[in-house]
Amino acid sequence: MFVLGDCMVRDVDGYLLTGSLKKKYLVKVRSFSSASTECMKDYCKPTIRNLDPQHILLHVGTNNLKNASESANEIAENIVELANSIKHENNKVTISKIVPRSDHLSAKGEEVNEMLEKICKDQNIDIISHGNVNPKRHVNNRKIHLNKRGTSILVSNFKNYLLNLD
Repeated sequence: MFVLGDCMVRDVDGYLLTGSLKKKYLVKVRSFSSASTECMKDYCKPTIRNLDPQHILLHVGTNNLKNASESANEIAENIVELANSIKHENNKVTISKIVPRSDHLSAKGEEVNEMLEKICKDQNIDIISHGNVNPKRHVNNRKIHLNKRGTSILVSNFKNYLLNLD
């Protein structure tokens, strides 16, 4: 089981997450700071090719929000395209929604999440929501990245999803 993502998952501890799952899954985390969905296509390849994980939680899109020429719909479509590109018959790919934020891009992030919800439902892709992250309390002073409590909630959302599989 791998969590592949942008900077939002950089403080997710795979070892602790594994322990909280009662070893149902061995979780490894790979974080690629500043990575867009386009970059993640390249960053995911070694993990898929060399390790062939049975399940991937994909958390991307945060860094695409700042690109004014990329619409929310395009970002959502690119996230799903990435998920489909790493999906094969022997693995499962789950998409993690963009975490709520408190800067000028929060509305765009919400719009991406709404589009993701629709596309994933149509394509039968599992999705993890983070509506319990409060941008006023769980985001750092830059209003973009999660603070310690926010990361804890993100991990809890991953954990709850994984415990409810099967």
